[in-house]
Amino acid sequence: MPMSQFQALTSTATKKGGLSTGDVGAVYKYKNTLVDVKLDTESNLEVQYFHHHASLTSVVALSQTPTIDLSATIGTPTFVIGAEAGYETSS
Repeated sequence: MPMSQFQALTSTATKKGGLSTGDVGAVYKYKNTLVDVKLDTESNLEVQYFHHHASLTSVVALSQTPTIDLSATIGTPTFVIGAEAGYETSS
């Protein structure tokens, strides 16, 4: 029986002019499932879940007026269906 694996922990940083940006990410794999999480300096949190025939992606802007984006797909080798939704708390 395969065990779960922590695949990678990544970090990037960029400085352009007087501004610095960066992100931290982690990838976790268990059997046919992959979970990818990333947080950046603009307070965006992205979570991606991939399975053999399905995926789910969520992005949350962690600010005073958070926004949430969500997309999902599911399918077989011959048919795929997907949906995407977004919500802005300011409106």
